[in-house]
Amino acid sequence: MGYYEVFFATPDYLVKFWLSLLLAVGAVVGQVVISCMGGFAFAFFDFPGKRLLFGLLCFFMLVPLQVTIQDIDRFPKGSGIGWPRDSQRIPAGSAKGRV
Repeated sequence: MGYYEVFFATPDYLVKFWLSLLLAVGAVVGQVVISCMGGFAFAFFDFPGKRLLFGLLCFFMLVPLQVTIQDIDRFPKGSGIGWPRDSQRIPAGSAKGRV
């Protein structure tokens, strides 16, 4: 069976495809509308802290998201977050991890 037959013979796939497309288009349209309103506010309104806020916005657009993600192991042991340390972790697929 080729991809063409699978694509049109499986209605569940088509439903998931259209829902994913609807979600993606909605996210893009929402982002464009919010960005246009923010750009309009920066261009035509004067408010206290406008230059600082615009500078922070530009800075955070330049910094990629991966830079801001923190590794779990970087937190100190006594930070109280509750994440297990290396000695307490159960390796995936080990006998301890099975029920």
